Amino acid sequence: MEARAEILDFLLESGTWRTGLLSLLLDGVGAAIDGGPVVVLGVADERVGRLWFGAVSMLCAPSGSEVIRYQHAEGREQVREGAHLITVSMANLYLWAGSGGVVIGEDDNCSLGEMSVDPHQSERGTSVAVTHWSLLAEAVLVDSATALAAFELQESIDKKFATGTLHRLWPLAMTVASRPDMHESMSTAAEVIREHSPWELVEQGELFNLAVGTVAGGCGRDAAVEWRDRLTAGPAPEPALHVPDPLIRLPEPAQAPTPNPVVAQPEIRTLLMGEAADLSPDTVRLGCSVSWTQPMSNQLEVDLVAFLLDENRTVSTDEDFVFYNSAVGGAGAVALSVLTPEAQRVDIDFGGLAARYHRVALGVVITGPGSFSQLNPLRMVLTDNEVPIADSICTHGTTEQAMIVGEFYMRAGRWRARSVWQGYDGGLAELATSYGVVVDGPG
Repeated sequence: MEARAEILDFLLESGTWRTGLLSLLLDGVGAAIDGGPVVVLGVADERVGRLWFGAVSMLCAPSGSEVIRYQHAEGREQVREGAHLITVSMANLYLWAGSGGVVIGEDDNCSLGEMSVDPHQSERGTSVAVTHWSLLAEAVLVDSATALAAFELQESIDKKFATGTLHRLWPLAMTVASRPDMHESMSTAAEVIREHSPWELVEQGELFNLAVGTVAGGCGRDAAVEWRDRLTAGPAPEPALHVPDPLIRLPEPAQAPTPNPVVAQPEIRTLLMGEAADLSPDTVRLGCSVSWTQPMSNQLEVDLVAFLLDENRTVSTDEDFVFYNSAVGGAGAVALSVLTPEAQRVDIDFGGLAARYHRVALGVVITGPGSFSQLNPLRMVLTDNEVPIADSICTHGTTEQAMIVGEFYMRAGRWRARSVWQGYDGGLAELATSYGVVVDGPG
């Protein structure tokens, strides 16, 4: 197959409409793979035909690109059975009229459709339903630099699942989900991720968090929770084989004592941005872990911080600002800890908090270069006695260098938790100043 750079130069050549034709071509080939009619594309010569095939293959899962059966042919009699894409010289394209295939010339005027509304229409009267494939491709093929970076990421995601069989669109959907600059296509990516994610995804913490956040943003919280729980549960067990009764029945073995029933775990609740939930009246010690997705190269320095606030929502003393150089505050009632390079935690002892504290705000800050666009998605998980009770996911980080993740406050004699996800472009200095902390220098 031709090199990526050569294919992109061909697709993005100024004055051409090849990316538009590619949309029709992708959706047509996708339908052919799923059992629909073959796509016949008239081209200038065989080299151009290979470039079109390379473009289609490039936008497919690398581990599954061989599923696309391609052939360049001059006559119908040369075509092998089962082809998905056939390129022929423009001079011979007329021979394919009435063949039952989707016949297109690379110079044809075609109108692009809208998913679930109108199909693509070719100049020769054929129509092709719009699918997620062309919509994801449109997000990626903005310019050569964007596309090349996206294809490298697609390949790295694909390699993590080399032992499995991935749906042809799934790595591309995860690539789009990883790129905040492609946010307009997040709903498309979410639908593909929700429908085609492999079971093994739950073993990839970074990608799994990204997938959950994308599905929540594109399909809604309830859909994301249902999908997450279903994927975590794993595939349905294979049906048991029927074993005939033995001719001689042996005595039944003595039954083991019935173990004590396992106490059902409470269902985890997902909080949307701005949503609050009451904590149990029995909650005394709350754990809150925050995780993020580090970029694959040039990892950022990220830390959790906490602010112990009075009735005016400001700190009263230096001890009320808890951060990496002073990880315990409130006379030991609030403590930070590092779990992994991509996760940290705060533990709050509500029983040990002094009466002057009315609220605890929890933030994440970046020290040095970088922004939250490189950390999406972020996830907050609340635990009561080490049992998860709620979570919240953020996928909208952009130019911020600090963010309030959540806050815990007393209302009507009961502690509540609220998901916030409010960003500050000015980093720790701006965030800390907003709570009354006197900052000596920038950052």
